[in-house]
Amino acid sequence: MTDDDEKREDSVVHLCRRCPECEAWPRLADKFLDPRSGTTVRVYLCACGKRTWGD
Repeated sequence: MTDDDEKREDSVVHLCRRCPECEAWPRLADKFLDPRSGTTVRVYLCACGKRTWGD
């Protein structure tokens, strides 16, 4: 993955669950590598302030 691809990925809305509080679509806030499983964990932030986790 190039730097341009990573920047583009960070700026798009990822497909995830709707916010449990307000039913809006949250945006990707952060992502990191889980060293135990080797998977990328994504943290989503909704406009209402609720944070959710996704794999």
